[in-house]
Amino acid sequence: MKLGVIDIGTNSVRMLIVTKEQELLVRGSYLVTTRMGQGMAASTCLQEEAIVRTVKALREFQDICSGQGVEKVILIATSAVREASNKEYFLDKVKRELGWQIRVISGEEEARLGYLGVVKGLPQKLAHPLVIDIGGGSTELIWESQNGVNYTSSKVGAVRMTEMKSTKGVIYRILQPVLDKVKEDLPSNTVGIGGTATTLAAIDQKLAVYSPEKVHGYRLSLERITEIGEWLAAMDLHARRQVKGLQPERADIILAGIAILEVILSELRLPEIVISETDIMYGLAYDYFYSDP
Repeated sequence: MKLGVIDIGTNSVRMLIVTKEQELLVRGSYLVTTRMGQGMAASTCLQEEAIVRTVKALREFQDICSGQGVEKVILIATSAVREASNKEYFLDKVKRELGWQIRVISGEEEARLGYLGVVKGLPQKLAHPLVIDIGGGSTELIWESQNGVNYTSSKVGAVRMTEMKSTKGVIYRILQPVLDKVKEDLPSNTVGIGGTATTLAAIDQKLAVYSPEKVHGYRLSLERITEIGEWLAAMDLHARRQVKGLQPERADIILAGIAILEVILSELRLPEIVISETDIMYGLAYDYFYSDP
């Protein structure tokens, strides 16, 4: 059967179409930047224009699902919707206009699914990795210790930090308690998922057209990440929008995303990161097909 998995994030709405053969096969991947979390650094409400953009993207995804014979669609929403005081208005609107039920997941569930997507989807089997998922509104850190898998979610994201004009010092203060925990049982491998990580891989390879195959499994050193960040910071927004590998819609938030990643890697003294294309959506699909009923 064909399964559609949709993730409504703070910066974008994404969809995977997946089938289960001997393994999970991705039949289609789609992304629309809707900036759902716009204005939420100053307000607890989803903005009406952001809701309209997101519903429009979901309607486009629904048309794609109908055209491709998708038999089941699972929708999740993360940080922006999770924190919104008017989330029921948005959820009801989608249910009423599209007939789709959205599940709002916790930060911990977001972290669990992201970790599952990494360990089941990366070609090279990295033993017990630290997974860093930098989203628009939150950052999840997931790692294995002697006590099992640890899932954490912090209100540090590329959109949120951009709107708050946060410095690395502010980012560090928010993340410090989690980073101190990770230091107690530091994994030997580090994996990055989410738009910041995949965009860095695309920029480093100068990809005029985004290629999941070239991004998946790509390695980046902290030194190179810092170089890219400094290079982008020296440009104005117009110039940044012309950079190969950087979506124009992400040009205004990429510096905050890089700052978050730099703080984590430098504080934990991690020299490099492996980029994974398989993330929360792949984890959700894996959960659906392989979990006990």
